[in-house]
Amino acid sequence: MVISSKWQACAVLGLGLLALAGCGDKSSGKAAVREPAAPTMGVRLAADDAEDLGIRTALVRAATYTPQIHGYGEVSNFETLAQAASDVTTAEAAVRQSAAALKRVRNLASGDAISREALDAAEKQAATDAAALTLAQRKEETSYGRDAPWLRDRAILTKLAHGKLVLVHLTFPLSADGTPSELIVERIGHAPNAAGWTTKDIWNAPADAAIPGRGYFALVAGSNLAEGDRVLVSMPSGKPVAGVLIPADAMVLSGDKAWFYTDDGHGAFARHALDVARPMDGGYFATGGVAPGRPVVVEGESLLIARELNPPSAAGD
Repeated sequence: MVISSKWQACAVLGLGLLALAGCGDKSSGKAAVREPAAPTMGVRLAADDAEDLGIRTALVRAATYTPQIHGYGEVSNFETLAQAASDVTTAEAAVRQSAAALKRVRNLASGDAISREALDAAEKQAATDAAALTLAQRKEETSYGRDAPWLRDRAILTKLAHGKLVLVHLTFPLSADGTPSELIVERIGHAPNAAGWTTKDIWNAPADAAIPGRGYFALVAGSNLAEGDRVLVSMPSGKPVAGVLIPADAMVLSGDKAWFYTDDGHGAFARHALDVARPMDGGYFATGGVAPGRPVVVEGESLLIARELNPPSAAGD
């Protein structure tokens, strides 16, 4: 059969349009494909499996956390402080003595009962003792700050001598703003906030030459700290935040990160990241994703993450 050139042209044009349409459908189909959603971290267990793994849970409770800035400190040697205070006391006594002697000499000099040389010597001694007192006071202030409380109340030195108070020299990062109103002091090696002492007797001090930052002194009462003890210190740096307390027993480490599991009560255990930078007494503070009263796994969580990351094979099941 003979097909005219006109019909041949129409057929070729139609096939070309169909091919273009097919290409358009294919490309639009690719654009419509979405990336698969990230799988939820966790594992699902049958009741028997959960029992075999020894899963035990505890309820999350509400908590409030105050952001803090952390620093380091050392309990100061009282002997050094006592020597500085003694130098001031000795200088004060010398000033009183030379001032009284000068007064007597001046009274005698007014009646020509004493020579000019004796008066000059008395005045010189009084001036020398006054300068020594000023030097001793400046040395004490330079070492311990002009706001040291024993400069106004020497009875504090007695409490320091008897161990009722200890003096802590501490350093905070340069980000610390102003003198803190309250501090928590803890011995290094103790769990965070586990055995600390609170103090409000704080004043500015020279910074530790070995640790760049802002320096402060603090008096701590009722502690069992000894001279030379190294301590951790923390101070509030923001407003309290509402959240929950994740028990310390709920934490499990994997892949250089901390995690914990929640239990929905129907065999599904979801894994959540845990920020260990916000420790609290008994655990860690968390916000978002977990409401108060939610069960979290506090026993068997290491077996859960092992089951999740290395699920049993179908043959093993």
